[in-house]
Amino acid sequence: MGRARPRRLHGQDIFLTEALTREALKALEAPITDRRPFFLYMSHYAVHAPIEEDKRFLEKYVDAGLDPIEAKYAAMVEGMDKSLGDIIDFLEQRGAAGNTVILFMSDNGG
Repeated sequence: MGRARPRRLHGQDIFLTEALTREALKALEAPITDRRPFFLYMSHYAVHAPIEEDKRFLEKYVDAGLDPIEAKYAAMVEGMDKSLGDIIDFLEQRGAAGNTVILFMSDNGG
């Protein structure tokens, strides 16, 4: 689950959350540029089993003394948080944030 392999990302070592974020931002380019309404349903696979580390964020949690599984989980959460931040930043940079509704929900609780 953790490693994405779409054709355009072939050969890159990229975590699935980051790959999905990049694809979402590409999908938003045209409607924002054309000033058209858009709908983006961004469904992260994180944070679900299997717990696979997002290497971009793992080391600091390991260094903080977290159990290896907890460190992987925390890295996945941070990757998902970064994804949402990247999407919000993208909307702000293109002047679309003020006219966009963002709903963030969990599918199975806390």
